[in-house]
Amino acid sequence: MKIQTLLLASVAMLAQAGMAHAATEKYESKTTVVKKDDGSYERKDVTTKTDQTGNSVTLEKKVDVDVGKDGTYNAKTDTKQINDPKGLLNKHVVETVDTSKISDGKLVATHEKKVDGKTVAGVKDKYKSTTKVSEDATGNYDENTKVSTVSPTGTKTTYEKKAVVDVHNDGSIDKATTTKEVDDPKGLGNKTTTTSANTQNISDGVVTNGQEIKVDGKVVESQKTVTPQ
Repeated sequence: MKIQTLLLASVAMLAQAGMAHAATEKYESKTTVVKKDDGSYERKDVTTKTDQTGNSVTLEKKVDVDVGKDGTYNAKTDTKQINDPKGLLNKHVVETVDTSKISDGKLVATHEKKVDGKTVAGVKDKYKSTTKVSEDATGNYDENTKVSTVSPTGTKTTYEKKAVVDVHNDGSIDKATTTKEVDDPKGLGNKTTTTSANTQNISDGVVTNGQEIKVDGKVVESQKTVTPQ
């Protein structure tokens, strides 16, 4: 009986401690929406949680959609996550911006991510990524991507990618993808550039593939294959 009494008392104390812990947390959430008759609208969501020590995490999301009378469509989504430890002056912000636009039957989309917070655990993050895509109803496609990062030691890495698809009137298709990666260690003067070019042609039931890889301007691999479709 005494053991059961002690167990029940322990459970009660843990429950009270959990309730007290939860009671010290502060949670706020707010949403605003503005709509128009043409389908355009703006929406903003802000949620903030502050723990018992004063550290706060805020998530902001803003969506803006604009529908034009000429049929154009523009949308933008901006999301921010803000971590702000109390009294440490090291606020950390991660922001992502996505846009899309439809005009004359073409879709153009962009994506951008930024990490530009203050010092967190001895590491300063620097990251940026952008992507732009264009596509039409006939199958033509164009994509451009660029990513750049800087490590804590100052090494900068840049990655670029371009993909193009051309659909011709005779039914043939040309595809090309080119990538480029540059590694540049800070202060060492030994930048390394690696590029890769891949091509594909589909015509009259025959597929022709090509690939070429270069390191610092010198071809290290090159090949071409022709196969029936």
